[in-house]
Amino acid sequence: MMYEIIYVPRVEDEIAVARYSTREEAEQHMNYVKNRQPKVFDYHYIKEIEEDDRGEVFADDIEDEVQKSFGYDK
Repeated sequence: MMYEIIYVPRVEDEIAVARYSTREEAEQHMNYVKNRQPKVFDYHYIKEIEEDDRGEVFADDIEDEVQKSFGYDK
């Protein structure tokens, strides 16, 4: 089982912004969003997904992209 952090923009389709191998890691990401960007926290949720043939893509692989697109400071 994998866990994705889903962001639901107001006018676009929802977007998976991160993927984790454990629920605990996904919850840590949600806490990070809640603390750093409280205004957009309500537009994020954790989605359980089955592993698929896209390969293993973990949040570390896209962290820089997420940081940049949401304007998070490292």
